[in-house]
Amino acid sequence: MIPIWLEVHVDGVAIERALPWRRKAVWEATAAAHDDLARRAERHGARLSFRVREAPAKRDDGLFRRLVARGHEVGWHAHGDRLAQARDAVVAAGGTAEVATPGMVQARDWRRVAAEAQALGATLLTDRVEAPIVQYQGIYAWEPLPGLLSMDVSVSPFAWGVLRRDGRRVVPGRLDIAALMRLVEARDHIETPRGALGFFGATFHDHDIADVGTRASLERFFQRYGARIVPSNVAAREGRVRGAGGRAPPQRPPRFARLRRGQSGLFRRVHQLRLRVERRGTQMDERVVSVDGRAITARRVGPGTASAVLVLVHGGGSGVDQGLAPFGLSEAALAEVGLAAWTFARSEGARPPGSPETVAETRAVLALALAEGPPVVLLTWSAGLVPALRAAVALGDPRIVALVDGEGPADRWSLVPPGAADHPLAALDPWDDAPWEGAEAIAHIAAFTGRYLRVQAEDDHVHGPHAWHAARLVGLARDGRLNADGRPLPGRIEAHGDMILGWIRELAGIP
Repeated sequence: MIPIWLEVHVDGVAIERALPWRRKAVWEATAAAHDDLARRAERHGARLSFRVREAPAKRDDGLFRRLVARGHEVGWHAHGDRLAQARDAVVAAGGTAEVATPGMVQARDWRRVAAEAQALGATLLTDRVEAPIVQYQGIYAWEPLPGLLSMDVSVSPFAWGVLRRDGRRVVPGRLDIAALMRLVEARDHIETPRGALGFFGATFHDHDIADVGTRASLERFFQRYGARIVPSNVAAREGRVRGAGGRAPPQRPPRFARLRRGQSGLFRRVHQLRLRVERRGTQMDERVVSVDGRAITARRVGPGTASAVLVLVHGGGSGVDQGLAPFGLSEAALAEVGLAAWTFARSEGARPPGSPETVAETRAVLALALAEGPPVVLLTWSAGLVPALRAAVALGDPRIVALVDGEGPADRWSLVPPGAADHPLAALDPWDDAPWEGAEAIAHIAAFTGRYLRVQAEDDHVHGPHAWHAARLVGLARDGRLNADGRPLPGRIEAHGDMILGWIRELAGIP
């Protein structure tokens, strides 16, 4: 089972707001509450992670040293500024410089905060940013910088009552321990691929435990999960031994990133010119297909009689426009080995990948390919994996012999590009199953009876160096493999067209 860490932020806000002659008494009450909570955890074999800001660390009279001696973790905490002062005060009070929550959520530039924290001695961050930086953030650990591990808070503070919204204001809430338990149970159903460090982490504050009734409620959580609740550095230690932790995504200039993802007008014009040049001399059949009253354009290229037929299913953009470019292939290269290819422009590109309309349109084009008789191989790009997989499983035709998946999303954690706050799926709650119904490839991959080949490069077109989504799909497929040897391809996927074509020929049975 994955480790759980519970993080208590000792902010000391109540102390600073108290009248000067009341501050000593307020701190003593706060310290007593933390000590009581820690003892309740200890009764069930659990240990907590305390994150202490500068002001309460300077007022400490030995509490933090006692907590450390009893097996708890005391790290430092800031709100994006005065990092050095927080580190120094906590270390002087008996805590460690190596574990920090430096305030990435408050900072505009998370890289600056991470670098400053590392320079101050931090080797582990437990923090939260509202717009995810990497896939599975809060699910698996990652490295913002080489040698710096980040185990981000798994759940929003709004999800279990730490915070609530009062109109436009965000105000303190009341801890909902039953909701927290449900979140842990949901997290336990997400497996951890080899090479990843899985965990569950949640954060609350000193004012949340001022009431003894809340501390008693938290004890129910300690009783249920017991020794699974460990300090975050204990969980991280296991990950460092196993070499877990994905790298941070590269910093690409925004314009360059848009160009690479095919979103720039210049890219489209250049690519369409390239397609026109490549199509000279190749046979092409283009037709309008009606699907439930919607008209879609389907295009077939290649020899009239083919040894096998590909069906290309793309993600957000038109398959007719994108063609084989994401794979570094040309239609002429397919024709040379006796392959034909169908592709299509969806009726509405803005629909989510698992929409019934997109699945129906994919089925219609699959039917055109199957009518030709030879084996059919699905070739999918990005989120096109989802409708292709659902359509193939629904048809259940054994002539669909293989699915070649080019860097498609596996699940809700990889469907939304990191940092894409304006993405139509970004506002959905990842812990609520209902809105994700039909949109996750992992829900269907085990039912696909053909062979599954994941084509994955080291620099994923959406997720950069992170490929945990690929590992999840390969692990769940009946007959799945990652590339030829289980390792990501160097660089970008489009640099390996000849190799990918060879794999397609093998799967289609073309010598």
